[in-house]
Amino acid sequence: MRYTVDFPGYIFEEAQSVLEDRLSNEKIGEVFRLVLESVRAHVVRSTMEILDRDPTGALSNSWAVHIEAKGKGAWEGIVGSERPYARIHNDGGVIYPKRSWLAIPAGKTPRHLWPSEDSTPLDFVPSKKPDTALLVRRVSRRSGRRGRDRLDVRYILKKSVKIPARRYVEIAIETAVPEAESVLLALVEDALEDAQRAAR
Repeated sequence: MRYTVDFPGYIFEEAQSVLEDRLSNEKIGEVFRLVLESVRAHVVRSTMEILDRDPTGALSNSWAVHIEAKGKGAWEGIVGSERPYARIHNDGGVIYPKRSWLAIPAGKTPRHLWPSEDSTPLDFVPSKKPDTALLVRRVSRRSGRRGRDRLDVRYILKKSVKIPARRYVEIAIETAVPEAESVLLALVEDALEDAQRAAR
C-alpha cells in the first residue's frame, strides 16, 4: 500500500497553464519532478527528525517521487512510501500482530533485529499482564554461586501497540510548500528561456 503526501495541486495547475503549448510534455515532466524532489527532501528530513531520528533509516529511505502525464495539460505527481507503517506514524492508531505477538526489541537488542533473525537462544516468559510477555536470554551465574540465572530481556511482546499521531508529513509539507513554489517559479522561467533560445 502506497502512502502519498497530500501536496497542494494548485501549484502544478498554475504552472501547467503557463507551460502548456510552450514546452514538450517531457520537459514539463522534468520541471515537475525537480519540484517534487524538493518536497521529498523535506519529508525525508521530517521523518528522521520527528520519528526518533528514524533509527533504521528504512522509512526515510523509502520516500520516492513518481510523476506521470495523464493527458494534455494534466499531470499526476506523487511523493510516497510503500512502507506499511508510514501512514500510522503520521495519523496514529493501533497496530495488531499478524500472528500471536508484536515483538519490540529491548535493551541492547538492535532495533532492526527480530526474533526470527536473532541467533540468541530465547525463552518465553509470561507476565502478570495477559497482553504482555517477554523473550529473554538466560545468563547463567558463575559456578559455585547460588541463586537463579539472570534474565537478559531481548524483546517485549505485546498483543497490540498504540502509536501516537506524530504528523510528520503535515509538518514537512508546511515547510516544503513555500520552497517548492520558489523552485517551480525559477524552473519555469529557466525552461521558458531555454525554449526561446532554441526557437531563435
